[in-house]
Amino acid sequence: MDRFLVNMAVVRVNWDKKGSDILDNYIPLVHEALDKISADVFSVDEFKEKFVEIAEFKIPTGAVLSLLKRATNKYQLLEKQPQGIYKIQRDRVKSSGFSNMRDAEQRRYNGLVQKFVDYCKKQHAVEVEEESASTYFFEVLYDIAPLLFANLSEAEKIKAAHSDKNKFLVSKFVAYSNKYDQESFESILSFVRGSMLTETFYYSQNATDITNKPLKKVVVYFDTQFLVRILGFSQRELCIPCEELMEMLSDMDVKTRCFRNTLDELHGIFFAALNQLDQYGRLSPNKPSDVFDFINQNSITPSDLLIIINSLEEKLNERKIFVEEKPEIVEAFSLNENALSERLSSVFEHQSEKARAHDIDCLQAIFQLRGGRKQDYLDRCKAIFITTNAQLARISTLFFNEQYGHSNASLCMGDHVFTSLVWMKSVKKTADLPKDRLVANCYSALLPSDSLWSDYISEVNRLKDKGKINEHDYHVLIHSMAARDQLMDQAFSSDENMFGSVNTILEKAKKIYTEELGARLEHAENEVEYQTKKMDRIIDIVSLAVYRIILFSIIGLWVLLLGYALMYTSPDSISDIRGVDIKSLVFLVLLVVTILNLIFGFKLIDFCKSLARKFGRKTAVRIRNFIDNT
Repeated sequence: MDRFLVNMAVVRVNWDKKGSDILDNYIPLVHEALDKISADVFSVDEFKEKFVEIAEFKIPTGAVLSLLKRATNKYQLLEKQPQGIYKIQRDRVKSSGFSNMRDAEQRRYNGLVQKFVDYCKKQHAVEVEEESASTYFFEVLYDIAPLLFANLSEAEKIKAAHSDKNKFLVSKFVAYSNKYDQESFESILSFVRGSMLTETFYYSQNATDITNKPLKKVVVYFDTQFLVRILGFSQRELCIPCEELMEMLSDMDVKTRCFRNTLDELHGIFFAALNQLDQYGRLSPNKPSDVFDFINQNSITPSDLLIIINSLEEKLNERKIFVEEKPEIVEAFSLNENALSERLSSVFEHQSEKARAHDIDCLQAIFQLRGGRKQDYLDRCKAIFITTNAQLARISTLFFNEQYGHSNASLCMGDHVFTSLVWMKSVKKTADLPKDRLVANCYSALLPSDSLWSDYISEVNRLKDKGKINEHDYHVLIHSMAARDQLMDQAFSSDENMFGSVNTILEKAKKIYTEELGARLEHAENEVEYQTKKMDRIIDIVSLAVYRIILFSIIGLWVLLLGYALMYTSPDSISDIRGVDIKSLVFLVLLVVTILNLIFGFKLIDFCKSLARKFGRKTAVRIRNFIDNT
């Protein structure tokens, strides 16, 4: 398996060098496959067999033909012979730099494996053999590129040999690397980018069309959970990849829609939350990171929920997602809903009839929009349904392929797979897309599974009903992120009945929760202190401004009076002062001030400053009182 991952890294290296043409990324692997073919003349099937052996992933025949054509016309590695036979140009094949790239990435991979082994031992006291570590890494790729997993020759063997605990270890390591070891994280991203490139082979019969044809004529419809994330009603890590997909689709002028029944389902979720809040005063999340969990984490009130409910369609329109009615069902294009329902119910045992009916209605609508025909090209498929439920995408794709013929453009596609394809077609390729998708997948893997969370909720409710935990403890166990981390750690380390130690989870969560509250309190106190100082500075600035305005106004007035007195009010004789008029009054004021200055050292500037200072202080006091009252 390590060779597969190294090859993915080689594909990524070539991509970084050559850019957007997908076929050029695989020419080093073509060189290696041709070099390993002993005869100079070979058939397409012989090359495909050798290529799969070298690359360790299967490749559609259409992509093989495109690679051979590129190797012949652009690189002159081959000379095409009659009847689909090719002849190898040995002198050109030997010039490949594949070995050097492969050896460099192999060393990088080996270093990463050793770091993973050391991490498991130091952080979790788990001994991991280096030979099995590569499979752990592959499970991360499986979450991001599931069709690669399905197309590997030993896929089923690998799938059966590994558990959620192993995925938990990988996700912990990736999350740790993202924070503390960027070199390791970049190595992992190297495999992921290569797998994203390779994944696109499975959605086009002609590999040269993968990046060249835009999606402008395709209308993209989203499921409920995608709408939840694009509106921001989930954990930030899960929302970012959806936002990036929407940004790329917007740049490509792709129409984005949702069906009216999907919006109705979204309304129903928020109405259920509102009713539960009104009835019980709190929400119990069905699973971590769902809408109920988001409402709890953000302390959203019933009045806030009413505003959200009434603005859902408007908020979708702001993000260029418009609501459409489902098309009328034409019987000639109709799918077998009963058969599809049976297939889905056998996989999603706990799914409600209402939710299953919604999924079937959306798939039926897309099938109608496609005219009831299978589609060979993603860019010509007219309509596609994008879901965050990868299992729904896989099951529905298998169903439609069996019932209506194999399609290279699935009726329903997982958002992570679709994002990879859009990323390949995008002119402005988002550099952080693989990273954010990887972080989101790791975040999801580190959340309790639906079954584990359901059992945990039941146990916590039982303890509360028996009076063994109080309301505050219940809140900590259900809503705090610390308790969820402890739950996953406990599930990872326990063999049988882990719920006998909910009190242990509570104790550890309380400690972390208290530390978090202390940190928040300290942060809040620092913020208050900062805002207080900021407010004091503003008040001082206003007070100083008032002081200066008053001071300069008084001085200016006095200068005017002085000038007026000197020029116009000086009497010709003492008898002129006896007449009480404005001139005599101004002169007398000037005379009094002059005498006070000569005898007592009175300074008018000091008087002006004192008066201005009083006005400044009163202004500051009024501003503080106004701020305190508001």
